[in-house]
Amino acid sequence: LQAQASRSTGLSLLALAPGRAELAGAQLRWSELQWQSARSAAEHASLRAEIEMEPLAVAPLLKRWQPDFGWGGTLVVGGKVSVRTVPQLDVDIVFERAQGDLSVTDERGVQALGLTDLRLALSARDGLWQFTQALAGSNLGSLGGAVTVHASPRALWPAPGARLEGVLQANVANLGTWGGWVPPGWRLGGTLAAGVQLSGSFGAPEIIGEAHGSRISLRNPLLGVDLTEGMFALDLQGATATLKHLSARGGAGQLSAEGRATLGEQPQARLQVKAERFVLLNRVDRRVQASGEAQLELGPQSLQLDGRFLVDEGLFDFSR
Repeated sequence: LQAQASRSTGLSLLALAPGRAELAGAQLRWSELQWQSARSAAEHASLRAEIEMEPLAVAPLLKRWQPDFGWGGTLVVGGKVSVRTVPQLDVDIVFERAQGDLSVTDERGVQALGLTDLRLALSARDGLWQFTQALAGSNLGSLGGAVTVHASPRALWPAPGARLEGVLQANVANLGTWGGWVPPGWRLGGTLAAGVQLSGSFGAPEIIGEAHGSRISLRNPLLGVDLTEGMFALDLQGATATLKHLSARGGAGQLSAEGRATLGEQPQARLQVKAERFVLLNRVDRRVQASGEAQLELGPQSLQLDGRFLVDEGLFDFSR
């Protein structure tokens, strides 16, 4: 370790020779690590770093974090960090899957995620900051995103007013593959997709996009729950989220809902729900069919529910 300091200027240089260390279970190896103070008020301090993370097994770390969750598997990730702040900022940071998969063990056995892609990256060059994310697994679906921030080439971090743009996409072709993550006895089905565009500024991003699902089903034969033909559409416009429609069938009846929410410092939401001969439970000894409607209003410190529901038909057999 090399350091330079004086009474007048304080610490002016700190440099670490190439080496290797363990940090929170990760093995880090650096070929260059040096910091130098600014020589004038018009300059930034100089930082040069070249660091590589050796292949790291993820499951043991997750076991320490959530010892009762049942984490396991062979997932190994690696990464690198390259930083230069002089003459201009130049950053390249990547963490990504090298090999293997993650799993969870519960009362039903081992549930694998089926990971095929996992990557988080950040780069900054000539004032252009780029954040990218990618996650894909046969039992998870896919999530991808790319966000760009236009900042000053000399800035060490984007200012709140820096222009932002980007996109996020998520797709689950079969919700049934998430069956291992819901409580025992429940079954999911259907598709889910979401697409979001980001704009505005780094300090106040604006979100515009939509999420929708189709052919959604939720079943629990033991309890008599059997919802089918579910679908929804959610629209996002900046600080406003609109549930255009949500519907599902239960037996020969239907449940529908729509609503609107305002986000921000004083969030508010309003939801209208309507049931038409909707079969809530449909078991031989436990059956309920109901109709009615209700309105739910949520505020920062309040909840108000007004509604009326009637049981059109029902049977509860407790003779046994």
